Amino acid sequence: MSNLEKMIEKINHSAIAGTIWVDGSFLTEKLNPDDADIVFVISRDAYRAMTVPQRQFWQWYKQNDFYDSHRVHNHWAILDPQDASGEYVYAYWLRQFGFSRGDKIKGIASVSVPHVVRS
Repeated sequence: MSNLEKMIEKINHSAIAGTIWVDGSFLTEKLNPDDADIVFVISRDAYRAMTVPQRQFWQWYKQNDFYDSHRVHNHWAILDPQDASGEYVYAYWLRQFGFSRGDKIKGIASVSVPHVVRS
């Protein structure tokens, strides 16, 4: 859980507007899951509105594998509701994260970013 939290905080700190979908053995009844899978989903508008530091973070996130350092398989998606390819990308990730290996429908945990934590 702490590695997943660290990864989400890195994404949150980028201040890129989007949603993180969480999947993997982390969301099952498995005791002591050893990893998590995430996909960082943003809209085409959010992509176009990125600042230079946000674009640098986005490139860094896309080009790196965080499994060894955080035990997180990281993925990304840009959705454009104006484009049919956006529906395809959404359907692809919904299929990957929304169904079990036995093809049973399951929920998807999602975290909206950026979020502010207040004490």
